[in-house]
Amino acid sequence: MSRDYLKYVKFLAGKYSVLYIGDDSSFLDDELSSLSTFLQVDANDSVLDELEGILLVSEIRVVIINIFADVAKTEEIFKRVKEYDENLYVMVIFDLELSRELYELLPFVDSIVTYPVNKAIFYEKLFSLLSICHSLDVISRRDIVLKSKNATELDEESFYDLYAGSVMFIVNDLSDIIISLDSGEMSKQFLVSISDKLEEVVDIFSKSSKTESIVPIFKELIFFLKELELEEIEPKNLKGFSYLSNILNDINIYLSDIFIDRILKNVYIFEHSLQDNIEFMKNTFYPSEVRTKSELEFF
Repeated sequence: MSRDYLKYVKFLAGKYSVLYIGDDSSFLDDELSSLSTFLQVDANDSVLDELEGILLVSEIRVVIINIFADVAKTEEIFKRVKEYDENLYVMVIFDLELSRELYELLPFVDSIVTYPVNKAIFYEKLFSLLSICHSLDVISRRDIVLKSKNATELDEESFYDLYAGSVMFIVNDLSDIIISLDSGEMSKQFLVSISDKLEEVVDIFSKSSKTESIVPIFKELIFFLKELELEEIEPKNLKGFSYLSNILNDINIYLSDIFIDRILKNVYIFEHSLQDNIEFMKNTFYPSEVRTKSELEFF
């Protein structure tokens, strides 16, 4: 399992306008290029004259400069962008052989990508820049909303809108945790880090009457993970970590579906499934403490 940065870039680029200046678009995904908030202009002689107007009208937040070998034009465009608004984020894509010629510019650039362009790296770095935009905006917006009224008073759509960005980052972090679990990582500190991440989910779910019924189940899982003593688990019962990985994956899918993709889900079905799977996992770790639900199949 690996992070799908392109998926999250498309999500964020739909909210924050990106200006791409360059002729090579071979590594750009068609779905990203087709977004109305993703603008592409050629690096011709008129781009400098038109730049300020584009930045103003389109409310650009991130600028990508990809002129490959034209150092002078790259530097001039960067200068014009920062003169217009020093808070705009700039990525520069260039030929690695030009590093020496660009040495005065590169320390001031927010992100760099070199040729040949690795698509995964490009989307990861673009995601990072868009994430900064989102983080700053969501902090400001959330403060306003929470001061004006309780989050529990938000309608369902507003609730999902308010926490969509936060959930996206949680999903990313849980994806890394799942990878580590599947690779065999297990330590007390690791279990604490999983618990801390689940606490973030609890904090969000507790803000709405639509999801607050799940909170006690998450708290039960968090308590179990924090109290789990690795030295007490018999080797044959370590497969419980595989079930924990499956549980976290189910949580990730549910979060992505309702907050990011806006796929309607029955919260009570998820709630009962999660409760049963946690019980099954517990009984796997400690089969001698079998409860009445231990006969349930993990699904």
